[in-house]
Amino acid sequence: MKTKLHLIAGSICSVMTASALLGAMSVWADGTTIITNIPASPYLTAETTGTLTMQVAEGRDIAVQIVKQEIEGSDVYYQTTLKGGGTYRFSLDSCEYDPESKTDAASFLVTVSDSKDASCTYSEELVVKDPGFYPNEISASAFTWDITAQESESQSHTEASTEQPSVVDGVWAGSCSVALYYLNYLLGDVTGDSEIGINDAHTALLYYSQESAGQKVTFASLGSKLTEIAAFSAADIDHDKSISIDDAYRILRYYATISAGGTPSWD
Repeated sequence: MKTKLHLIAGSICSVMTASALLGAMSVWADGTTIITNIPASPYLTAETTGTLTMQVAEGRDIAVQIVKQEIEGSDVYYQTTLKGGGTYRFSLDSCEYDPESKTDAASFLVTVSDSKDASCTYSEELVVKDPGFYPNEISASAFTWDITAQESESQSHTEASTEQPSVVDGVWAGSCSVALYYLNYLLGDVTGDSEIGINDAHTALLYYSQESAGQKVTFASLGSKLTEIAAFSAADIDHDKSISIDDAYRILRYYATISAGGTPSWD
């Protein structure tokens, strides 16, 4: 039984931001494919026993979160945004003891979503096996995901096709194809008039205040040409899948910057 390493330090954050990850990646070639290797999570044990490779199609950026699920709690191993048109690889480990197989294994919840449309989300649980797993005597765990994003005319949704893991040449391998269908919208344009202004900030603030008061509220009831999902995504500036005062404030600040002749940025 391996000893699980807990890396606990005040200066180390379990959630690795996109800027930190993307700024420290190493890029290398695997045959004809250029793979961007994501820096290892601070919670990763010294021995890497599994990998998750994601092929992201061009056009849209994909938000990724990988959470290790444990009996005593969960650790966010990775949280970043992958640029479309690339191949990325995450390192995983198997430092949880499985009494049934008398080996180590680990369960990870992997979630991918369209970075601009919070409603396009898909999650799946991956199990990383320890090399030497009886009776298959596997050498490693290797998962591959193929992710595409396409514009839809009706509503946002997700389709996925998963291949259950099996032993291939000694490798515990599985694959998944995920298609995210998104509604095209302008971030901050809550009312759907192709502009970002005071009305958008007011609409987002009204939604938040009514929802906080326990009222049933929708954006579509205000006559927006956008569907409810697109309007919600346009108002969710920080992409946390909720509408808050901060979202309304950031829309107002964006508009104020434009009005003052400045160059606005959601950052």
